[in-house]
Amino acid sequence: MENLNIDNVPSYLLNILSNSFSQVNEKERNSLMDISKMMFIYLYNRYLLFRSSEDNRKEHELIVLSNVLKISEKMELNYSDKKIAIAVSLFHDTCFIKRIMEEEIRKLEEKGSIKEANLLREKKKDQRRDHMKGGAKNTKEALEYINKINPHGWTIFTDKEIERSEKIVLKHDLIKTDELYPKRINTLELCCHESDILWPLHPIGVSADIERYGKDINEKENWTNQVKENLKLFDDMRKKYDKKNVDDRFIEKTYFRTEEGHRIFSNWLKFWNL
Repeated sequence: MENLNIDNVPSYLLNILSNSFSQVNEKERNSLMDISKMMFIYLYNRYLLFRSSEDNRKEHELIVLSNVLKISEKMELNYSDKKIAIAVSLFHDTCFIKRIMEEEIRKLEEKGSIKEANLLREKKKDQRRDHMKGGAKNTKEALEYINKINPHGWTIFTDKEIERSEKIVLKHDLIKTDELYPKRINTLELCCHESDILWPLHPIGVSADIERYGKDINEKENWTNQVKENLKLFDDMRKKYDKKNVDDRFIEKTYFRTEEGHRIFSNWLKFWNL
């Protein structure tokens, strides 16, 4: 049971996880928190313990988890869907890819190097597909392992729930390959998607991007510029729907379709004075 060694997990991460459940209804809170804790301990020992800053911050999955809990609660998803959403939030990014930043592509376009920019964009899409495929495989492996070692002796995830989790991870970044995903009608997938894309507005997400570009994290201007750069991601995703005249009941002019996702997004804009 080396993948469930809680001693390896920093206590502050476990505190973030526990505090996230304050927004979950009392009937489901303890059960979902226990399952989440078991999954996160596995995630940390199997993947996060070895994660480099080039990949992502160790807090990423927990921030996405917090968003998932808020959005799924407001959407009134059922218990099974919440389990799946939690699993997706924790295991969706377990397959590392060397990032090609959107800003790199924009700089090439601004210089007039359109061919090079297009080639880099296609390479980024291929990497993203590999990332989703690997993450889906890892999700299936993780949930089967959690079932196997569950000390309570009952099945945490049914075969159907594992399959659904795997399929969502397999598609979670499709919008970054220019496919219109997800659709509003797919409430569970939309919950997972909006929870994940909010990460670049969280201070830890912004700081991670600043450091990836080798910029000084102590310079206030770098924070302002990075937030504005990250906001372009939301505009780009919305434009992909608008370009194909697909009306998916977005809220106002944003990319968000759930009220809670839109509320969190709006609060980050206020936080950054935008």
